[in-house]
Amino acid sequence: MVFTFGKFTIDVDVEKNRTFYQTAEALTAGCRCNGCMNFEKAADSFPESVRDFFQGLGVDPRKPAEAYVNCSEENGKKLFYGGFYHLCGTVLKDNNAWISQEVDGITTVSYINEDYLYEIDDGYYVIFGNGGDALLEDGFPAPVITMDIEFHVPWVLNESNDYK
Repeated sequence: MVFTFGKFTIDVDVEKNRTFYQTAEALTAGCRCNGCMNFEKAADSFPESVRDFFQGLGVDPRKPAEAYVNCSEENGKKLFYGGFYHLCGTVLKDNNAWISQEVDGITTVSYINEDYLYEIDDGYYVIFGNGGDALLEDGFPAPVITMDIEFHVPWVLNESNDYK
């Protein structure tokens, strides 16, 4: 199924995604830190538009290949997450929203071109790229799209936020 999200046009096999994510491990199966536990629990209360976005792609938002805390926001009431999900499909238009820049003749840094960020809802952004075998789950169907995220997620755990 072909979707257009901002500058990106992607062709996604929604049924293959849905089948994979039905049995994929949740984020906290591999990590029990408070950041991962918060992300997984908060996914159930993402805005409806974000949950609909994931459902439309056949992806369970509680099961990213990777999620990590960049920083705490609003005195610990939110966390700014990065991470990524895998999708079965192909990016048809604007495959690479990443910029690589040589720093000192030896070091190269990569970062997201913010002009490419697609805003699903206030504080929930994604970009897409073909390929990406980093942390590719066993049995994930090819071809692979990596969907990178930048999410500003509320702290929902009952315990204290140790990222303050």
